[in-house]
Amino acid sequence: MKLKFNLYDEKLYGVNLYFGVDGDDENGKVTCAIEYNNETLTKQTFSVKELASLTEGTSLNSVEILVNDFEKRDGEYTVVIKGTGISSETRVSLLGNINTGSYFRYEESGSYGEYYSILYAIETLNPKHPYVWACALIFALSLLSSYVFYISYEESKVETVK
Repeated sequence: MKLKFNLYDEKLYGVNLYFGVDGDDENGKVTCAIEYNNETLTKQTFSVKELASLTEGTSLNSVEILVNDFEKRDGEYTVVIKGTGISSETRVSLLGNINTGSYFRYEESGSYGEYYSILYAIETLNPKHPYVWACALIFALSLLSSYVFYISYEESKVETVK
């Protein structure tokens, strides 16, 4: 299975994948890789038993695939997911996340689909509030200029009284 997404002017930190496992046989492995321009940036392998333990109880946890280098690369990334040694009685699937509205394309063995409800979360290294420091600087400069104007006004007032 391949998941494709685009990033522009952002550094990719990693991808969180949310899996669901149905079945009693926990043998097998799932390999997840992140590719850019047909070059594998990172690859990790998870056991089906490990993936099954992520969805126990009421909590939903993800597997995190981290990129080794955090270079800024513009363009299309591909997440490649392959399963090996998984019993035909066990189903391993990606879980959807409807809280985000990102768009992605899904390709598998000739079939093609476009979805608006994503199956993964993309982590980037951009600041959460990029303009906070700029606003703080403007506020500090306005306070400083107000203080300078106030002092010059007070000095001119004192000179007028003399």
